[in-house]
Amino acid sequence: MGVPMASLLAAIAAVSSGIGVRAQYVDSTGYTDCQCIDPQLMTFAKQSQYSSACPDPAKPLPVVIQGSTYCYPASYGASTCKAHDQSLEPDCAHGNGLAKSDAPSWCAMSWCYVDRLNCKLSLESSSYIPYMPNLTFSYGACGNPDYFGDWNLAEEVRNQTLRIHLLNEPPFVYPDRADDHPVGQGIMFDFYKGLFTAAGAKYETRPLAPYNGSAWSACVREVALGAIDLCIGTFWETPDRRRDVDFVSPFSVDNFYTITKKVEVASQINILSVMEPFTYELWGLIAVTIVAVAFVMFFLEHRDAGEDHDDFKSDHVLHGLAQSTYLSCFGFWQGGPAHSPTTRGGKLVQLGFGVFLMLMISSYTANLASFLVVQQEATGQIKDLESLIEQGGKVCVWESVIPTLDNRIPGVAQSAVPVKDTAEAFQKLDAGECAALCNGEEENSNFLLTKDHCQKMKVGDPVVSIMLSQPVNVRLSRPLSYWMVDQVSKGELARIRKKYAKVDECLAVAEAEAADTANSGKMRVTDFIGTFTLTYVCILVALLYRCFRICHESYAEKSKEPAQPDTQLP
Repeated sequence: MGVPMASLLAAIAAVSSGIGVRAQYVDSTGYTDCQCIDPQLMTFAKQSQYSSACPDPAKPLPVVIQGSTYCYPASYGASTCKAHDQSLEPDCAHGNGLAKSDAPSWCAMSWCYVDRLNCKLSLESSSYIPYMPNLTFSYGACGNPDYFGDWNLAEEVRNQTLRIHLLNEPPFVYPDRADDHPVGQGIMFDFYKGLFTAAGAKYETRPLAPYNGSAWSACVREVALGAIDLCIGTFWETPDRRRDVDFVSPFSVDNFYTITKKVEVASQINILSVMEPFTYELWGLIAVTIVAVAFVMFFLEHRDAGEDHDDFKSDHVLHGLAQSTYLSCFGFWQGGPAHSPTTRGGKLVQLGFGVFLMLMISSYTANLASFLVVQQEATGQIKDLESLIEQGGKVCVWESVIPTLDNRIPGVAQSAVPVKDTAEAFQKLDAGECAALCNGEEENSNFLLTKDHCQKMKVGDPVVSIMLSQPVNVRLSRPLSYWMVDQVSKGELARIRKKYAKVDECLAVAEAEAADTANSGKMRVTDFIGTFTLTYVCILVALLYRCFRICHESYAEKSKEPAQPDTQLP
C-alpha cells in the first residue's frame, strides 16, 4: 500500500527535528525552536507597586535598572525580534532618545522575550522587570550572540564592596606594604587593584579567623563559609578545594617539579685514563696484532740477519724475536713502522702495518680528546620522584596537594612529609628530613634564585600541572572571572610581573666560580696522569735493568779473574 508523499515528508521532518537538525528562522518572530512571545507586561505592571511610575502613554512600561526606574514603550521586548534598547536610556541612549557615542554593542542587536519552557537556544532571566520574576529573554532567538549577558556580567560588581584577605606571599602579596610603595604591594595584589578599578568595584581587607596549619587552606575555608569574598594570593585549584568553593578563572598553570640537593662532581685521578679511548677488547686485539707483526717480520727477515741488517745483527731466535717485538711496539707508540725490512715480503708487511698504525693512532687521538676534555655537570641526589619513592625515601610536600600527587604517582602519600608552606619545605630539605621536595614552579623559582639555595636543582620531568587561581564567593565567580580574562588578555599581569622580576643570585655565584677557575677548560696534570705514569715506569724499569746489568757484568768479571796461589810463610 502506498504512502502519500506529504505524509512521508512530514515524518522525515519530525525525525529530523528529533535528531538535532537546525530549526528555521521565521520572519521576525525568532526561530521555530525559540519563538518570540508577548508576555503582557502592562497587565502585570498595572498590578504592581510601579503602576503609577510611568504616566506617559508613549512609555507606560516601568523597568528597574540598578535601582532606578525608567519608562519604556509597552511593546518593549514583546513578539518581535528588534533592537528594543537602541533608543532607550540609561545605557544605549540619552533621555531624549539620541544614541550615546559610547553605547555598548548589544544596543544595536535584536532580541525578544521567550518562553523558557519552549526555547532550546540560549536565554537569560530578565532583571529589568521585577514584577515578573520568571521572565526570560533571548538574543539567540533572533540569531545574535548574547553580548548583553557578557556586558551585564561585567557590570555585576560595579559599586560593590568586596571583602578580601591578603595572604603574606612575597612576591605575589606584601600585605604590610603601603599603597604608595615605590614597587608595589605584590604581583597579584597590584593586579587585583587594577582589576577592581576597571570593574568599578571597591574592597576592604578582612583578617582570617584563628587557624592551625596552612594560611591558604584557612582562607579557602573562610570563603566557603561566606566570611570572605575573595582570597588574594596564588592558590592551587585542587579537586578537594574545588569541591568546597568556586575559583576565579586561572591566571596561570603551575608545573610541579622535584627539587633535591646537587651532588658535586669531584675530579678523580685515573692512572688508566690513557687507556679509555679504546675498549679493553680492542687493546687486546691491537697487542695481538703487534706481536703477530713482530713474529712475521722476524720470520721473513732472519735469513738475512747479520752485521749488514739494520734490525737483526744475529740469527739468534730469542734475541731476534725480542728485538722484532720491541720494534713493533716502538713503531705503534711513535706512530710509524720502526722495522727496516730488506725482503719483499717484509716490505709488504711493513706497508700494511703502516696503514694499520695510521688508522689506529688517528682514532686514538680523536677519542682521547673527547675523554680528556669533559664538561662536568651537576647532578641531583635522586633521579626523579618515582625513584625516590621506590627507594623508600621521604619527600616534602604541601599538605593540600598530597592527594593530587598521590593520584598521579601512587605512594606519595606514604612517603610525604607534610609542610604548611614552601619555606618550611626548603628548611626540612636542608635539615635532611626529606631527600627532596615536590612543589610548584611559581613557588620554587622564588627560592632557587637565591644564593642560599644555589646547591639545589630540579630533577626529572614535571610531576603534575595544577591551575593557579583564587577562591571566590560563588555569586562573584562569573563577574570576577570575566574581568580576570579581560585583564590578562590585555597584558596587565605580564606588565606587573616585570616589575617584580627577581635577580638570579645563583647566576652571579656561578660567574664568580667560573672566574676563579678560568683555566678549567685547559688540560690539567690529572688528565695525563696515566701518560706520565707509564713514561716514568718505563724509565724506572730501564734504570733497574741497567743496574742489574752492571751488577751482573761486575760479578762475571770477578768470576773470570784467576785464583791467587796460597803463599806459605818461611
